Amino acid sequence: MGYPFDDVDSGAWYANAVYWARLHQVASGTGEDTFSPNAPITREQFAQMMYNYAKYKKYDLTKTGDLSKFPDDGSVSDWAETAMSWANGNGLINGHEDSGLIDPAGNTIRGQAASIIMNFDKNVVK
Repeated sequence: MGYPFDDVDSGAWYANAVYWARLHQVASGTGEDTFSPNAPITREQFAQMMYNYAKYKKYDLTKTGDLSKFPDDGSVSDWAETAMSWANGNGLINGHEDSGLIDPAGNTIRGQAASIIMNFDKNVVK
């Protein structure tokens, strides 16, 4: 197994962060030995990381949202359903204003990431 994934150079500026995230089960990567450090992150992948981080910090994971209110709720990957429901229930990830879609496979843009992290601090961190 590479450090910490086969596609993460140990000298990369983000290598220690990726290694920490793997050790603490915050990020499992995109495959058994890959992290895809230069790939965009989807909304459901980001929700899963935030959920995993909340679990690592032992924050309350019981508050959930109702994904069935989104017209594309059936497109949430099975592995991400719990995290997306939790992220929605805690106000981290909501539907797009223009379409109402939860858009699990859509990329998280920088503004959305900042909003998710702010709402995590406001709604989850106690």
